[in-house]
Amino acid sequence: MASTWRSCDFPLEVALYEAVAADVEVRFGRSLAAVQQGPQAVTVSFTDGTTDTFDLLIGADGIHSNTRKLVFGPEEQFGRCLGYYFASYRLPDRYGIGHAWKNYTEPTRQAGAYCSNNEGEIITLLMYKTADEGHIPRKQRLPRLREIFAGMGWITQRMLDDATDPDAIFMDTVTQIQMPTWHQGRVALVGDACGCPTLLSGQGASLAMGGAYVLARALHEGVDYQEAFRRYERFVRPYVKERQKNAHDFAKTFVPASRLGLAVQQVLLKLLLRDAFTGLLRRQFGAESLLQT
Repeated sequence: MASTWRSCDFPLEVALYEAVAADVEVRFGRSLAAVQQGPQAVTVSFTDGTTDTFDLLIGADGIHSNTRKLVFGPEEQFGRCLGYYFASYRLPDRYGIGHAWKNYTEPTRQAGAYCSNNEGEIITLLMYKTADEGHIPRKQRLPRLREIFAGMGWITQRMLDDATDPDAIFMDTVTQIQMPTWHQGRVALVGDACGCPTLLSGQGASLAMGGAYVLARALHEGVDYQEAFRRYERFVRPYVKERQKNAHDFAKTFVPASRLGLAVQQVLLKLLLRDAFTGLLRRQFGAESLLQT
């Protein structure tokens, strides 16, 4: 069954970089190799062989956070897979998507496409239900997607046939990160690194940016960093838990496992997209900002 939403694709990363580039040193092409904490500072070794010392280390490096792995432990301790994989890649718009998000769903799998910020280009979004298979290497992604989505209707086969560059396919599990604490010593985590709600929440970027602001505000208020970390986590954690619960509950509705579930999805979508149900839709996706309080 197919449905259509309006969509826009904003170059958020570019906007954020341009906002800080004049005031913040940005180093590209390196990652963390080791982290050593001391009573007065934290020393970081980088993958290019350099070492530097900082007052604090803030890990904002996403769901597969290297900072989290080095300081808190392996991802397996904190990752909670919801039972889905998704894949995404860019294509020329040969399908008439235009400035919209178009979706097609069959039991256990869904194909979609929406406009990017580049005229005449779309971004695909493929999602399917499966057990956690771990990391799927780039060379295996396109064959795996063609296997999973074989025989699917709509323009799905055309989009898969047009995907000729396996290295351009982003693919990952739909996984939440749940941690007992977001800080240890002079290190703290923000965003998906400590509380990934998954793309099904529709709130990952806003939660990350809002959480970073709350942390910066707590540090700016002049309390010691340990108290600032605690204030930040006490304030933001309830919002993250709510968004994670909403995303967990929504997953089965987003990609139904049966034709009955698919029929229910269509009925719910028709209801929720009416003006009378706008408030309910906002509550489901946590549209109220954590910065409003």
